Amino acid sequence: MVRLVWKSPARTAIAPMQDLLDLGCEARMNRPGSVTGNWRWRMEPGALSARLAGRLGTLTGASGRAPEGQ
Repeated sequence: MVRLVWKSPARTAIAPMQDLLDLGCEARMNRPGSVTGNWRWRMEPGALSARLAGRLGTLTGASGRAPEGQ
């Protein structure tokens, strides 16, 4: 799914960090219909591995989203 988003013609592509980290429902940011407990998830320090960063970098370059000159 992320690959499709990155390759879209949209000017901006956004993917939730929870999806990129392959986290489950415990990392939900918002629970519709719930007035408490929303917007509390925070990414843990060190959660972005070198492997994931590399995959995102490769995907960003391959989809033409890397800044010019990089």
